[in-house]
Amino acid sequence: MKQQIIVYNFECDTFGEYSFSDKVKVGIYEDVEIDFAEISVM
Repeated sequence: MKQQIIVYNFECDTFGEYSFSDKVKVGIYEDVEIDFAEISVM
């Protein structure tokens, strides 16, 4: 199983691929990001 995060931007019709060790910025808020390294994945 490949552990990846795909974030799709509907406004620009683009996407980004991230791993579970990345911090992903939340597009609708300037100062909010999700640290997926802190989330336990089984």
